Amino acid sequence: MVWIACRHHVMEVVLSNVFKSLFGPTEGPSTALFQRFQKQWPSMNQDAYSTASDELFQDPILKNMRQEMLVYLPGALEKKHPRDDYQEFLRLSFWFLGGHKDKEKFRAPGPTHHARWMAKAIYVLKIFLFKTQFKLTVRESQNITHLALFVSLVYVKQWNEAPLAIRAPLNDIEFLSNLKTYPNKTVASKAHEAFSRHLWFLSEHLVGIALLDDRVSASIKEKMVQNLLRPALADIPRRVKLTSESEQLKLEDLVTERTTSFFDVLMEEGKEKSQTFLKKPPGQWTSDPVFKKFYELAAHMTVVNDVAERGISLIEKYNDTLTKNEEQKQFILRLVANHRRNFPNPSKTSLMSSS
Repeated sequence: MVWIACRHHVMEVVLSNVFKSLFGPTEGPSTALFQRFQKQWPSMNQDAYSTASDELFQDPILKNMRQEMLVYLPGALEKKHPRDDYQEFLRLSFWFLGGHKDKEKFRAPGPTHHARWMAKAIYVLKIFLFKTQFKLTVRESQNITHLALFVSLVYVKQWNEAPLAIRAPLNDIEFLSNLKTYPNKTVASKAHEAFSRHLWFLSEHLVGIALLDDRVSASIKEKMVQNLLRPALADIPRRVKLTSESEQLKLEDLVTERTTSFFDVLMEEGKEKSQTFLKKPPGQWTSDPVFKKFYELAAHMTVVNDVAERGISLIEKYNDTLTKNEEQKQFILRLVANHRRNFPNPSKTSLMSSS
């Protein structure tokens, strides 16, 4: 077992912290600005939208980030996504940065409730694109721009790759590095403040998964392997604790002898079996059958609870279609549980044989 939080929920906390710093706390369950936009949407001309101008990227750091994301986002969009709003977030970020807009139409604005955390990212991008048709105060316009830049340049990649456990340690370090150099210090500090409380993959245990990441150079992997001989920390921290001296994190500096226990999480007697490739130069690991097995197991690690959330949502909707009476709902659930006990294999063959 490993101690981690859902990585999408971690990014939800980051976005919520940044949003609150720009727009302030809200009293109601929904964002009034988003409700205004949703109400006006039917009267807007979807062909008359405005992308971010080059003036917003005069800072060399922002300019480089923009170029990197214009390369990254098209590839990310080609992959299959479990939900439409996931793909919409990527697509709007690409269009905002000046990427080519295909013939696909904009989706109508969805729910504005705070619980729908992706709404914050999707709405700010959409409002910016249609700001010439939507009345904003000066402060609202500035904050929409600040947040649109952050989510499209820094946030969207970290969010999009959240389900990929193997990429998590290096992504987390790169995200912290981007926040440190990000020109808007107010936004960066609020994002850093939230994210630094959730660095589960930058711990002695889980940093070992970076040994399976093909983006990590051979020289860094060699240093990580060498540091597997370092004594473990006195306590057992679940995640790294950042200080002013430790913000420049390096993967190899997080590794100790306790890191090898991660291989036992993936495979029985994994610590012993991992020695078959750890004793070889990193350049030869990909041809090692044990390494391939570890990679396959790590690639299937579930580090987001999206499926569980959708399951809960489905059962709630299903219950509401049958009855809204709580007592009757409990009877239905007991009936379903009893049916599953009597028919553990719900195939047509088993049902016919039991009858």
